[in-house]
Amino acid sequence: LRERGIRAGSSGPATRRLVVTEYARGAGDPLCVEARAAIGLGSACVVLAENPRQKLTVPILLAPGTLLAPQRTRAAWRLSVPTRRVEVFEGRRFARGRRLVVAFGGPG
Repeated sequence: LRERGIRAGSSGPATRRLVVTEYARGAGDPLCVEARAAIGLGSACVVLAENPRQKLTVPILLAPGTLLAPQRTRAAWRLSVPTRRVEVFEGRRFARGRRLVVAFGGPG
């Protein structure tokens, strides 16, 4: 997974840190996690990507196996997963199941 993150452009000291978070069905994490890249495993979910410098929040569908690697800025994006049992993304609804998010980088 680390090598996949590096190939996507997330290199340097930030890729030395790896955080794996497990979420039960419907669970989320209201606290933002700073990350250079993230891979979703298990159920799909909508991740909120926030760029504090630009004061911008973007919803992103993180399907199983998807690598999310923001590259438009050197600053880390903060990623959060809202608590909800049903996702709505671009007009589609789907139930959320158990999932894992593997995040590269962050404070430390």
